[in-house]
Amino acid sequence: MDDAALLPATALAVVPGFNVPELRGLTLVLDFETMAAIYLGQITMWNDDRIKALNSIEVVAGLPVQPIIVITQSISSSVTQAFTTALNLTVPEFSAQVGAGTLVSYPVQADVNRSIVTGAVDGIMSNLRDVRYSFTTWLAYEILLSRTLGVVSLKKSDGTVVHPTVDSVKVALNDYLSSGSGLAYDLMLLGTTKHELSFARLAAAHTHRHHRHQVKAQMPGRSPRLRRSSTGSAR
Repeated sequence: MDDAALLPATALAVVPGFNVPELRGLTLVLDFETMAAIYLGQITMWNDDRIKALNSIEVVAGLPVQPIIVITQSISSSVTQAFTTALNLTVPEFSAQVGAGTLVSYPVQADVNRSIVTGAVDGIMSNLRDVRYSFTTWLAYEILLSRTLGVVSLKKSDGTVVHPTVDSVKVALNDYLSSGSGLAYDLMLLGTTKHELSFARLAAAHTHRHHRHQVKAQMPGRSPRLRRSSTGSAR
């Protein structure tokens, strides 16, 4: 086929990350509503009852009485587009106040004591590493490279808690490929597959401009090479 071409691609997980020493080694769970409430400035403390309600006894005991320092960007970012699209489609209040895009404004930014806005390409990770009790949304594999940081597991609408792993990204990508939905990544949300990572579906076909238009994605220690088979599955 003269019009056919190979496009090397990998899939990534975009996840909320945090720097809370008291939670090191523990699994913090959030859902779309609590994540949105943090960006909307409605959840301001780590020990908020809405966060406690989603988590284990061990996590609840470790949640500190500390303000959540939210890190956002003042430059266009495909990561921002990925997670704001997810929240825009699932949380009506977020849709009304923030919307979706590569560069948006969040109500939490008005609270200068709890907000860090960075215009540097590497500003998200450097601030997350340096600032205790901080919170952001970024690439899972970059967050997991630091032993002092943690990634959030996502509770889906069906009650399933999904962790950002290679397997959950693979499930999401396979589901996307078999759906035949093309490259409209905003349609790849909220699949019904039990172990599917919603944010991985968003990013699977998305291009990151600051990485020379390659779809970036891996978890630490593994770099899966994916290709589409005749049955539409990722290998």
